[in-house]
Amino acid sequence: DAQYGSNPDLAKLPMYCTVITVKNWYDVADMRSTGGNDVAYASDVPPWDMTLVTQLRNKGAIISGTTVASEVGFRSEGPLEPETAYVGGNTVRATWGGTTCNPYDTERTPGGSSGGAGAAIATNMATCSICETTGGSCRIPANANAVASFVTTKGLTSEFGSATADFINHRPGVLCRTLGDAA
Repeated sequence: DAQYGSNPDLAKLPMYCTVITVKNWYDVADMRSTGGNDVAYASDVPPWDMTLVTQLRNKGAIISGTTVASEVGFRSEGPLEPETAYVGGNTVRATWGGTTCNPYDTERTPGGSSGGAGAAIATNMATCSICETTGGSCRIPANANAVASFVTTKGLTSEFGSATADFINHRPGVLCRTLGDAA
């Protein structure tokens, strides 16, 4: 408000004050992003934003946080085993973020791997959340959390600043309460 007043130029700032969260597989310069890995650093803050985050900030969006993503589970002692078997499978657990539950039933999964993004929208913590999909990582949490999903065609958005699982299918998408918000 101090910078733009009570009447911002919405043609230049179409996302003005829209609260957005970002799956922690994507770089957000001022927030921890572990890329779905169990890393033992004191602070895992990247030096830059992924391209999509930069574009959202330039359009007036507020990036309020990163969301828990399914941890990749690779470590020297062997793969991680879930402590709880959620109805629907797909534990969304991260060493640094904890385990995300489905907000409608805490014994059910929020869907992997962008389950934190889906739960953030279902609980109204943000208007929309940037998800990431390689297979069904936006579609599955949309279904589990009763939110809308929209995924771009591969190559339409830059992947700079992402911890990608698969360079062939990997791409960002968005989860929102409604399809209109996603569009």
